[in-house]
Amino acid sequence: MSNKTDRQPDPYKIDRLAKIPPSVKAVFIKWWFAGAVYYFVGMGIQALDTANQFDLILVLGIVLGMVNDLLVNNIFRYMRTDKAIYDPYMMFPQKKFYTFFCNILYYTLISAAVAYLYNAINLAAQAAGLVGEDKVWLTAEPVLYGVFILLLDMALLGIKALIKRAITNKASKKDTD
Repeated sequence: MSNKTDRQPDPYKIDRLAKIPPSVKAVFIKWWFAGAVYYFVGMGIQALDTANQFDLILVLGIVLGMVNDLLVNNIFRYMRTDKAIYDPYMMFPQKKFYTFFCNILYYTLISAAVAYLYNAINLAAQAAGLVGEDKVWLTAEPVLYGVFILLLDMALLGIKALIKRAITNKASKKDTD
């Protein structure tokens, strides 16, 4: 008779997280970290009430770039199997010294684009008469900020994939000629 504590765990059992598609995990991780960065950094800077919009964009971009290079991309590399299934979700999938600075520049540009997106939405709301000229209709908050960062990031990753596919198709077409 064997006791429940005497049994060995099954090393070949597939856990619940392995059943979730990589795309869902990648989107959730990127969204969650972007929202967390805004919650801790963006709302903290706004609470100081001394920073202007440019300072907020710059600091959020730097921190987002650092978090994505040091945490998100390393999580993706850790979850990788024998195939590089998470590489399409990283702008710079290789681990090099210069990619740290490339991620900071990339996410600073995305942070600026999100700030302009918020501004465009608020200007459209003012033009539609939803709010007065001196009021803000849509303020930044972590969930929507994460969604906007994710949307812009995925759009740029899609453009990168299209360019990569066009280059490989052109190269394979050249080899067949």
